[in-house]
Amino acid sequence: MWRIAFSLAARGIEKNPASADLYTRLVYAAVKLNDPDISRKTLDILHLAVSQGLKPDTTLLTLLPGIGGLNDSQMVAILCERGFAIKRDRDYYRATLENYRRLADFAADRGIIYLAMQYPTGKVEALKNLFSLTPKLDYPAFAYSIYAEFPGQKLEPKYRRIIFVDNECFNKFLGPGDYEEYFTDRFTRPHGRFGHTTAKGHALIARNAVRAIIENWAEISRRAQ
Repeated sequence: MWRIAFSLAARGIEKNPASADLYTRLVYAAVKLNDPDISRKTLDILHLAVSQGLKPDTTLLTLLPGIGGLNDSQMVAILCERGFAIKRDRDYYRATLENYRRLADFAADRGIIYLAMQYPTGKVEALKNLFSLTPKLDYPAFAYSIYAEFPGQKLEPKYRRIIFVDNECFNKFLGPGDYEEYFTDRFTRPHGRFGHTTAKGHALIARNAVRAIIENWAEISRRAQ
């Protein structure tokens, strides 16, 4: 399927060479194919396009590491020349932790009640680890941690009022042949057992969020005053 998507995006680019969206689709398909030759070919296409004035959107820039784009000196030079800041920080787990904490701090500073939701099928304890007094950090990215155990963890005091939303119940519904009812793809394989959700998946996520709000309503209504 991803080879077809790659081929269609490439054909589209031939007819619409200035379309940043089509280049994003091309790179996305190349990332999913995980083929060094295709990654190299995609980078060559991007070199030419960006050098001729293409302005990559943020999604395309986010996908570039997946085809080795930030390790490619020519691509980095072109992007820097276009004014993009290139960050080569490979500690993605720590970056995720810092981003979650910044969002929690932003909400707390403004009196906003913060609900933090785990990914479908993941353990909520893995999400709480991001707010722990002594977080376990030896993961290359958050996706590698979401099924891990974190016994005895304690939240940092300022994060103890976060309301955590558990999506582990997805596992109860994912029997043989059920996956496609809840997910449209396998975007997080091999490290995650989930993808982008279908309407049925959306509904389950919404119910989990509502359940968390109802269960914590006394606290939420008190703090809202």
